[in-house]
Amino acid sequence: MLLILTQTVTTDVLLLRTSCKRDAYISQRPPLAGGLFLCYNTIMKFNREQLEVDVLFPTLFWFTEIEDVDNHSLIEWIYNEQKNNKGRKYSNIGGWQSEYVNVAEPPFDQFQKIILESTKSLQFKKSTQGFNITMWANINSKGNWNQIHNHNGADLCGVYYVKVPPNSGNFAIKDPRITGTPSEYIGYWDNHKWRYIVPKEGNFMMFPPYVEHMVMPNESEEDRISLSWNLQFFS
Repeated sequence: MLLILTQTVTTDVLLLRTSCKRDAYISQRPPLAGGLFLCYNTIMKFNREQLEVDVLFPTLFWFTEIEDVDNHSLIEWIYNEQKNNKGRKYSNIGGWQSEYVNVAEPPFDQFQKIILESTKSLQFKKSTQGFNITMWANINSKGNWNQIHNHNGADLCGVYYVKVPPNSGNFAIKDPRITGTPSEYIGYWDNHKWRYIVPKEGNFMMFPPYVEHMVMPNESEEDRISLSWNLQFFS
């Protein structure tokens, strides 16, 4: 359908009633112009209360606080491991990351149960027959931080905060939807491309692995300690 919007005075106007509740006119242009054109005169029949809202492309994060984890045992194990293992470099700028820990043995076996119990809150597209959890410890001393990265290849990822002194580094999340600049007037769209979470000891968080994130620099005099993990399912 070609709509030519014009204010030209026409003759021989034929009124048509359309199913879309608009008056349609097929009009003969003046002889010099030639041809037919179609214009609409909209009849307003609208109730804003009938507008439906749907959420497209949601980015879900899951948060909770775990109170019965023995953080002292975790801290002792992590510092002992740091003394005997130089660790690995991935996203950390300074600081220390352990190799993968054994989630089937203490003190990490409790997190295997917590993670699997948490997945019962998820919606699955197909059945799973098994899983694999990889977990590692992080120590960020003063001035250490983690550059922007994601966990692509996993089905789900998350973090547990073992020790979080004040001002030891916020968790920064980049909005994965941003390809342009949102409206500064309409309130549904966040104009901030980053969200910052101030973690506390005992916080547990799960999020999609494709979401880019980083850890801000530790500005305290104490270490910030956390456990990060990836979860993969298989059929």
